[in-house]
Amino acid sequence: MAHQESGLVLVIILMSVGLTLYGMLNPRESRTELLRPAGSTIMLLDGNGEAHAPGTIARTKIATYRVVDGADTTDYPASEIDKYDSSTDTLYSKSSINPFLNKTNLVLVTKDASFFAIIAVGMTGVIILAGIDLSVGSIYGLSAVVGAMALQSLPADVGWFVAVPVGVLVCMSVGTVCGLANGSMSEGLGVHPFVITLGMMAALRGLTVVLPQELFGTQSIGGFPDSFSKGFFKAEFYGVYPVPVIIMILSGIAGWFVLSKTVFGRRVFAIGGNETAAKYAGIPVKRTKILVYTITGALCGLSACAYLGYYGAAETNAGNAYELQVIAATVIGGASLMGGRGTVIGAVLGAIIIQLINNTLIIFEVDTSYNQIVMGAAIVVAPEGHNGGTNMSIKAHIFTASSLLALTAFSIVGCSGSTDSEKAASSDNGTENSSEIVYKIGVIAKSNSNPVFQAAKNGAIAAGKRLTNELDGASVEILWQTPPMEDAQVQAQYVEQLVSSGVDGIAISCTDANLLTGALKSAVDKGVIVVTFDSDAPESGRMAYYGVDDKQAGMEVMKQLATQLDNEGKVAVLTGNPAATNLQARVNGVLEQAAEYDGIETPVVYSFMPETATEAAAKMQQVQSANPDITGWALVGGWPLYTDNALDGIYENAKIVSMDPLPLPLDYALKGQVQVLVGQPYFGWGEKSVEMIVDKLHFDRAPASEMVYADFDIVTTENAAEFAEGWKVWLGED
Repeated sequence: MAHQESGLVLVIILMSVGLTLYGMLNPRESRTELLRPAGSTIMLLDGNGEAHAPGTIARTKIATYRVVDGADTTDYPASEIDKYDSSTDTLYSKSSINPFLNKTNLVLVTKDASFFAIIAVGMTGVIILAGIDLSVGSIYGLSAVVGAMALQSLPADVGWFVAVPVGVLVCMSVGTVCGLANGSMSEGLGVHPFVITLGMMAALRGLTVVLPQELFGTQSIGGFPDSFSKGFFKAEFYGVYPVPVIIMILSGIAGWFVLSKTVFGRRVFAIGGNETAAKYAGIPVKRTKILVYTITGALCGLSACAYLGYYGAAETNAGNAYELQVIAATVIGGASLMGGRGTVIGAVLGAIIIQLINNTLIIFEVDTSYNQIVMGAAIVVAPEGHNGGTNMSIKAHIFTASSLLALTAFSIVGCSGSTDSEKAASSDNGTENSSEIVYKIGVIAKSNSNPVFQAAKNGAIAAGKRLTNELDGASVEILWQTPPMEDAQVQAQYVEQLVSSGVDGIAISCTDANLLTGALKSAVDKGVIVVTFDSDAPESGRMAYYGVDDKQAGMEVMKQLATQLDNEGKVAVLTGNPAATNLQARVNGVLEQAAEYDGIETPVVYSFMPETATEAAAKMQQVQSANPDITGWALVGGWPLYTDNALDGIYENAKIVSMDPLPLPLDYALKGQVQVLVGQPYFGWGEKSVEMIVDKLHFDRAPASEMVYADFDIVTTENAAEFAEGWKVWLGED
């Protein structure tokens, strides 16, 4: 093994040893379905031997679970049983596991790393050439979407020997063409690859959004043959799904061989070290560079194919910001952005370190927002250990290892304050709850950047604290695991990691129902209680959904706008991620309601990504400027209202009705720039979801209906100030 990689191996070993020791001292409970005779029944006995029906006795009062099979009975002490779920008639036993050192978690870490590690194999060659490719995330997304469209056209019962070659061929072909375009334009036009790939990043991302929308009318594509996913890419071996990891290993071996054992590889290093000298030596510089970018594109396609097979769906947001993780893995792995240095093994190890950091934060039950701080610092620190070139001293290895470990430790210690506020194991009066049962509930919102989900977070924490005080012999702990920006793939990874760490329940707002359904189904199968809020995944087997009826919400927005327009005018609709089922339903509600008014033209729908306030405001400004005859705006989300002066040049000419009366949007209502705001139960998303999960866990009581709808709040200039007072409570300011 080269000196450049030994420091990274040291980091991985030390982190693994530390996490293993922590896991030995802090084991987690694992639940397993208890097999019992078919037709047998369950009796719940209290300490006096008295039987109780499910839903009539708290879990902490159950002393014995009795399995009755005709004349035979078997008693299980409550200490050996995790829970009984009467809705599925399933009894779960419990055992202790090391949260890090178990096969499920280890495969998850490497699996999550594999998707961008495969791309990092190609990026290593690019960076050795002193180049850069900012378009890899967009190539990944486009390859996934086109591959999904091809797979969806196949018969449902087609065999893997047809589905797999089709998926691989289509995805890799798209990636290869994109990579070839990058290299050809950069070399042919003599433009730095930073500029070319930056432009391609934007263009390909736009194409990723437009293609499925125009051809399928959706931004999420699923429904592949089972032979492609479960029959191959998500094939189960001894309880785990290792195929993406195997593809990563094979890609790494192939990349290592090409770069270190072939003439082509020596040419790549020669060009990166001194391009002018390489030209004089007769090396075909342009051809070599084009081929490296082409290979990188092909690997993006291969990674996208693995993503399709594992998650069973593609969303237009796939691979968003992947270029940052890929470059981070490559740089942490020892590649120099100045060119001439780098290893494929180092890049793969760098990707694993990134996921180890993420996994560490989850095991320590830390808000995953902090991994962005650690990641940025790691990119800055790691190259220092490689500055000595290939003949690094042992001091440099130790510096690399200790620096990355210190950064991870800092993230754990530095955010302990916020973690303590999210763990509700202590009562409000500061006394420790010495309960025997701790209900751990993971809460996964769409993004940390959206204020509505901060209210949901506070609602979940408040519910956890209140229930800890109310429950007899039990406490509630809230684990906030939410990506910095909307990313269904990251949400699915959080679901898998939370299940592996032994959570009892998960509350989630689904960015993409198609992509998350598989992960949520798996969680439900393992006995985890799942509740969705804000945006549903109806096929996931979740216990319940809490939120507004989104179609009715869209209809309400249009009704309010029609009133403001006296039932006539030209209306534009603003929506965000079209793959989100809640936004799709709201838009449909707006369009259906608009058809009721003869004087209102059929509204035109405008979407934008990513879902940020600045992107939304810019989209509204552009549309209004190009269409000055628009007299009304129906906003199915309040994104642009999270910035100041977003409606300048719009509110003077159009009436505006929007969802989401948050603090900043309320200012627009107070100023009269927005006529009506339609509110949702933001605080309740977290509060009610946690309440429903705990009610099921503690009392085995499920809601009467799986669709638990909340009422709308209608906010105007007259009551905006009053509504603002509520936000002070929801955001913890009062």
